[in-house]
Amino acid sequence: EENPLWKGIEAGMTAKHAFINRYKGKPKKCEFCGTEEKRRYEWANISNNYLRDLDDWIRLCVRCHRRYDDNANKAWITRRLQG
Repeated sequence: EENPLWKGIEAGMTAKHAFINRYKGKPKKCEFCGTEEKRRYEWANISNNYLRDLDDWIRLCVRCHRRYDDNANKAWITRRLQG
């Protein structure tokens, strides 16, 4: 936080993913489908607010991450249209 380039909550998605990788490491198993066979895993944000809260992230394989983000997007659109 002492760094003049520190952006805090204004940091971009890439910086926040780097933060999660630094503190939680590289994911090796999907928390949805349970696979450990995939070549690539990613950290997915649960709340869709991209907080620097380590408990606000889950590890997913790429396939489950895309599905998760699409479902979150659809829910957001539904809530927006209903509100």
